[in-house]
Amino acid sequence: MNATRALYNAHKWVGLGITLWLVLTVLAGATWTIRNTLDASAGSTDSAGECVYPADEAWQQPLRAAGERIVRIDGYDETFQRVRVTTIDSKGTERILHVERCSGSVEVESAGWQAIVAAAIWIHGSLVPGPIGRPLIALLGVLTVGLIVVGIALWWLRGGGTLRKALTITSSRQGLVRLRSWHRVGGALTAALLLLIVASGIFLACATWLLKWPAVSSHCVAGQPLSDLAPHLNEILRVTRERVSDGEVRKVRLDAANCLARVEVLSRSVTPAALTDRLWIDPREQRVVAHARGGEAALGQRVWAWASVIHTGELYGPYGWLLTLLAGALLLAFSGTGLWMYLWARRMLNRPKQR
Repeated sequence: MNATRALYNAHKWVGLGITLWLVLTVLAGATWTIRNTLDASAGSTDSAGECVYPADEAWQQPLRAAGERIVRIDGYDETFQRVRVTTIDSKGTERILHVERCSGSVEVESAGWQAIVAAAIWIHGSLVPGPIGRPLIALLGVLTVGLIVVGIALWWLRGGGTLRKALTITSSRQGLVRLRSWHRVGGALTAALLLLIVASGIFLACATWLLKWPAVSSHCVAGQPLSDLAPHLNEILRVTRERVSDGEVRKVRLDAANCLARVEVLSRSVTPAALTDRLWIDPREQRVVAHARGGEAALGQRVWAWASVIHTGELYGPYGWLLTLLAGALLLAFSGTGLWMYLWARRMLNRPKQR
């Protein structure tokens, strides 16, 4: 009995201690998931075929007029006709645009929505600035896993060691007893899904320490760096498709030195899809400086890739994001009911005794 009481106290106090973080990270993760889903659906329209783009594409004009430069381009499909463009102006302000390259139409993502998504990414991925962010996320994830495991143990012990009793919902007139029963049984039935989502998040936080990329260098490091991806995009795509003929180009961005273009390619022959080929291209010389092949990835990259497709729901097919949102909703429900049970029990404890 003393061991059960110790497990119960550990489950209660650890749960109360990380409730706020669980609520924040679930809401942030849901925002991130919805944003990615909306972007994917917006880019899934059928196209009549790949356009032949002019040297000075029409969609660049409004950017140059505003004094902005393109630092990142995300494609929605392999044709790269509809893209999500990240720009930075002379003051360092970032802006997101959704562009139809063939027609030249430009839709600016609202600053409010962009700020919400940026905050969600920050909360879900690091929580606090600096090098302590990811270790803190990993630690909180480990505490959540421990919370789930202890909850399963309590569910089994309170059920008397038999499956039938453990799965029985108490039909008590006292609402607190019935709520505890639902909390206990519901947590046990959904524990596998919750453990999968939380554990994969821990791996995502930790695997970044194991990621290793080839050392890259270019002649333009010593000279004038690139100021804009846009004029070089066609050549970057051409060089990439010559090197990786069986993949889909999804992201092109300038590297930290603002010199080389880093390209991510989803290969159809590599599993999982998150295990991308990465190329560093010098657009001035139209050559590949370095190539990290997805099929030859090191352990850190493989751990990160599998954790990524599990955590985001990509592994579960077209409805995987629904499963991810369900896991988040369950974490919110168990956090809420746990807090409510604690407050309810304190209120009953402090209620004056009737004579």
